Amino acid sequence: MISGKVDASKQAIVRLELKSEQGTSTIVDTAVDTGFDGFLTITPEIVLILDLPFREIRSFELANGQSVDFAIYDINVSWDGSLRQVTALVTDGGFLLGMSLLQGDTLFIDAIDGGDVRISART
Repeated sequence: MISGKVDASKQAIVRLELKSEQGTSTIVDTAVDTGFDGFLTITPEIVLILDLPFREIRSFELANGQSVDFAIYDINVSWDGSLRQVTALVTDGGFLLGMSLLQGDTLFIDAIDGGDVRISART
C-alpha cells in the first residue's frame, strides 16, 4: 500500500521514489490528480538528476482547451513494492500522479486537513 496525507492546500499527497535506469533515485511528494489521465508529471530538475532517457515531444490538450507541447521521458517508479517503468511529462508545475498510474488500484482519500490518502491494489 502507498500512503500519504491531505495537506493544508487540500491536495492528496503521496511520496514516491523515482529511479533511473542507472540506479540513481530520488524521493518526491506527488499530488494525486484524478483529472490527469497520464502517469506522472516531473520537473526538469528530475530529468537532470536522474539522467532520464528522452522519448518524444507530444501535444496535449489542457482542461482549458489550450494545446501545449510536453517533453516525454521514461522513468521508473517504485510502486507498492515493485518497480514500474512509465512515461512522465516534464513541466515546471511540479509533480502530479495521474489516473494511468492508478489504473487497477483503489484510491482512498479522507478529504480533511491531515486526512489519510491510501492507494492499494484491488483484490
